[in-house]
This record gives sequence, C-alpha cells and structure tokens, in this order.
Amino acid sequence: MKEYDRISVIPCGLENASFENYTPQTKSQKDALELSIAYSEGKTNRTTLFFHGDTGLGKSHLSYSIYKKFVEREKPSVFIDLPSLLTMIRNTYNKSESGLNQERIMSAIQTCELLVLDDIGAEYVKPDANGFESWAADILFQIVNARQGKKTIYTTNFNSVELSQKYGMMSKRIISRMMNNAQIIKLDGQDYRLRGLS
Repeated sequence: MKEYDRISVIPCGLENASFENYTPQTKSQKDALELSIAYSEGKTNRTTLFFHGDTGLGKSHLSYSIYKKFVEREKPSVFIDLPSLLTMIRNTYNKSESGLNQERIMSAIQTCELLVLDDIGAEYVKPDANGFESWAADILFQIVNARQGKKTIYTTNFNSVELSQKYGMMSKRIISRMMNNAQIIKLDGQDYRLRGLS
C-alpha cells in the first residue's frame, strides 16, 4: 500500500472532500453523485468512469470521494493528476528520488486496484515538430492500454476534438481505450469557486 500512497498526489483543498459534502447544483451533478456512490460500492458493471466538464463542477471532488472509499477498504489505489504524474516520471530521468524510477511508478499505476487519473489534457509538454505532445501521448497510451478491464477514473476539461488535437496520431487509440466499458459523466453548471462573484 505504501508504494501506491507515495505516488498519489492529492490536490490542496481536496483532502476533506467526500460524498457527504458534495452539494449538487444541477441534475447532471446529482446524477454524477449517484453514479459515483454506486461505483464506489461496486453496484455498476462499468470498469471506467469518464468525468467531463468545465472546471469547478466537482469532477475531482467526486473522483477523490470514490478513491477514499477504496482506500478505506484497504484496496491498493492511486489518485494523481496527469501533470503531476508526468513531472514525477520526468524527474526520475535525472535522479532516483526516494528510490522511485519510471518502471516502479508505471508498475504501480498499471497494477493498482483503482486508478484515478485527474486533469487529462492539463499537462504541458513541449510539442514535437508536428505540434503534438508525443512524449505525453506515449505515456498516456501506456497507461490507458494497461488499465483495460481495471477500475479506472479519468477526468478532463477537454472534449474529444480538443484531446485529438493535443495527442495527434495517438489520440484515437488513447480515447478508444479510455472509453472501453466506460460510463461517461458530463457535468454542467457554474464553477463553484466563482459562485460568490455572480
């Protein structure tokens, strides 16, 4: 379990997130909460949840709430956003910090019982000559390919067209594998961080 905990990166402010303190503002958010609870309790035949929507609608909140339920049941689980994961891997190229290397990181990502990969598309990697983020696309493909048939949650602010533009030739294979036996959960509403400004 410690190996999985070392790789998990919990965003500041999310530590206390739970199903109980998620307050849905729209029907899509209410449906997302119900689906998330069902998934955490093993009451769905879907292996994958794919959260899509603008920032501040609760994608990470609900994903982390599911992750907490798995951890409480002592199921090996990893929660990490894609930018942090890529940074963690890149850092191993220069030094072996805390004994981690790319092989160990990828092994934990690929073998954990639940993987939450948050904020897909938010990473920045220098594009190749064709304008595509080929290194990031290669890492992401390895992950989604290895996670076929395993409990996995993906979150993104990007739609399929934007993801295709970002990942280039790899995008079709990446998106296809993410969608395999997936429940797509599209959230709408107002960014909860901005509600006080309206």
